[in-house]
Amino acid sequence: MSCAGVVLTGGASRRMGRDKSALPVDGPGGTLSQRTARMLLAHTAPCVELGPGTSGLPHHPDPGRGPLVALAGAASVWETLPDDSDVLVVATDLPRLTPSLVAWLVAHPAAGAVVPVDEGRRQPLCARYPVAALRATPAVVASGATSLKEWLAGLDVHDAGPDEWVGAAGDAWALRDADTPEELAALSAAGPGAPPAARAR
Repeated sequence: MSCAGVVLTGGASRRMGRDKSALPVDGPGGTLSQRTARMLLAHTAPCVELGPGTSGLPHHPDPGRGPLVALAGAASVWETLPDDSDVLVVATDLPRLTPSLVAWLVAHPAAGAVVPVDEGRRQPLCARYPVAALRATPAVVASGATSLKEWLAGLDVHDAGPDEWVGAAGDAWALRDADTPEELAALSAAGPGAPPAARAR
């Protein structure tokens, strides 16, 4: 079984005030999307970006209507993959994502989707899906669905709680996204031990 990789770099980044995917990390010349791409390239193939092309990966446009529509718009990618493939889908705004968490998701033995759970919520933008589920996204969108939650409702999902993924990640903050400059600063400054307080959604 093979695993492809997808980096999601779309979105308006209004609360951040600038394109999150182009934020500098890992020293001069590195961006958040490039960091995410390097992690996925080490464990997945092929690996593509859905967004404006900030990661250095082959990229497909994001229509700007949310991640489900972006995944549906890349139908040509899913059709080229073997039927027994999995696809690791990762958003670019996870500054604490670790290579070990990526490796753990790729190697997880569950047959269906593997979706980590943090703060009691599924984290579908750092998760692994069977390629058949990605191939179904155009029909799901055509049916009127607009959210990943609606798509997930039709999948066989293994919900991986913190008792599973935190040890694999080596960082309890690994799934926390940065939507504002303040959140990015807090995530960048904190140690790996205790996760930040739950945020209102």
